Amino acid sequence: MTSSGMEFRMSKKRRAVVAVVFGLMLFTGCGAGKEDVVSHISRFQNALEVAGATPRIALSSPVEQMQTIKMELETLKLGFGASKPLRDARAKAVEGMGHTIQGFLAFMQGREAMSSYYFLESGEALQEAHALLSKCH
Repeated sequence: MTSSGMEFRMSKKRRAVVAVVFGLMLFTGCGAGKEDVVSHISRFQNALEVAGATPRIALSSPVEQMQTIKMELETLKLGFGASKPLRDARAKAVEGMGHTIQGFLAFMQGREAMSSYYFLESGEALQEAHALLSKCH
């Protein structure tokens, strides 16, 4: 317990799923821009791990960092030759990141049920992103 009375705890299973999805995204080839997308996804995962270990009262900084990474990925210019799967995977990753952020914001507001909903949506979007990345040649 913290001074706020609660800490955010992501289940081990959910952490494992998020880690696997992000990890698999890192090792697929998608043409120009893949390295930049991978870098943003990796940075987001690191920020997510920090947020998952942060008391509710102190989550604003990790969430702000996640928002910055999401916005950077959203506005990232993909290089010439970037495949459609890469562009679509980036869009799904951005969507998943947005749901993750919304989940933390709901948690910070004490709306745990809504937080769980957003985290489930995030997992689905990130799984779709991984499926799209697996189509990259």
